[in-house]
Amino acid sequence: MSKWWMIRAGDRNELIPLWLEKGIASIGWARLGDPKRFRSKEQLQRKADEVFAESKPKSRTSWVNQVWRFAHEIKKVDRVITYSKEKREYIVGTVTEEHRYDPSIGHPYYPNIIRVKWENATVPRDSLSDGAKNSLGSTLTVFRVDEWGDEIEQRLHSEPFSKPQHEEGETEEIVEDLVDDDPRQSGQA
Repeated sequence: MSKWWMIRAGDRNELIPLWLEKGIASIGWARLGDPKRFRSKEQLQRKADEVFAESKPKSRTSWVNQVWRFAHEIKKVDRVITYSKEKREYIVGTVTEEHRYDPSIGHPYYPNIIRVKWENATVPRDSLSDGAKNSLGSTLTVFRVDEWGDEIEQRLHSEPFSKPQHEEGETEEIVEDLVDDDPRQSGQA
């Protein structure tokens, strides 16, 4: 069974165009180097403590956990999702190649790469349940969202746009306004 992962596309969604063009998802923390060269999360933590000494210990631990997950836990055929703030929609894809460290593929500040086949369809944020929206709103860069995978998949394959709902009587008001403005009705034609 594939897992579902939320991966943030940079601090301001600036990576989304690059990800879609190159068929990737990527995260930063370049100063750690290739996380695959560390045999354990503890070794990676020691490196983070060294290169990010100016940062808070809890922040460093959070970063290590996210980099470790990205490099060691995301597998081929897992599903990934990212959020476009501008369009208020989620972009969904499938991992086609597991982690590699390569600053030349995408943005050099985001050298931890996975290959992703991005879907052509998206999921509007407002189409999801409140629980899904709240969970997907975490500020972490990489985290699991398995409990919302079925809902996301369902919305991805459903009708992308719903018809606007008019309040009762609103349609009649619109029709009356159109008729009132019709020059043939007022004798001006």
